[in-house]
Amino acid sequence: MRHAIRPSIDPRARWRVAVLAAPDDALRPLRDAIANAGGHVALELPPRVNCLRALGDAAIDVIVLRPPRAAGAHPDLVSFTTAGHPIVLYTPDTSRALLARAARAGVMALLVEPLHPPQLAATLDLAVARFGDCEALRRKLADRKVIERAKGRLMALASVTEEDAFRWLRTSAMHARRHLVDVARAVIEAAPADGSPPAEGSPVAGERAMDPHPEAVKRLDGVLASISLPGLRRLPDISALRTAASSGAPPRRFATVIQRSHRG
Repeated sequence: MRHAIRPSIDPRARWRVAVLAAPDDALRPLRDAIANAGGHVALELPPRVNCLRALGDAAIDVIVLRPPRAAGAHPDLVSFTTAGHPIVLYTPDTSRALLARAARAGVMALLVEPLHPPQLAATLDLAVARFGDCEALRRKLADRKVIERAKGRLMALASVTEEDAFRWLRTSAMHARRHLVDVARAVIEAAPADGSPPAEGSPVAGERAMDPHPEAVKRLDGVLASISLPGLRRLPDISALRTAASSGAPPRRFATVIQRSHRG
């Protein structure tokens, strides 16, 4: 059997599937079941890691992987599960060892060979949905790290509390009609990239801020002046931020100062 990309003639295909398996007649029921469920086998290749490079141009929704029989209960699954697509394992092996390995590697679902066709549609739908949820969670965790870094930069440069730094980021995002993480990335890109943590004695959430050093104020002015976000006419006046911080203004008053600077 020849391995090739099979262009879909139906853009409404339920899934575009890549089948990574050694070619034999046992794949025919799998292909038929995918087609009967409204899917399309867009790509068939051997189950080798270097074949993953071909997936980029095929707009794949899900990969059905049948590991080589020679791999036994110890196939290399991680190289496939980290390729950016949901993986459905297609195998006659239902041993605990293989199932544990698949779970650790991040396999989304399992199809038992020989195939029971009525199970295919639900299995592929579940794999695609689970993968989407995992990717959304991964993005949220990554965004949270970016926001934490941006808060740390603002705390170090302006000597404000963690709560006030977050309030500044959130208010800027609301007025720019952008995601909070977009503002956080802009701060990180504009701020010094030395990765230095807040200096000792910098405030934390709930503590009063100290009067920032003039040199730190100058650095922060430069950072915020270089931030450009479409939709945001101007960032909150940094003098208002410094006034609230140095006076030990409570969080509610600080938020009011920021809002006024936007309206102005």
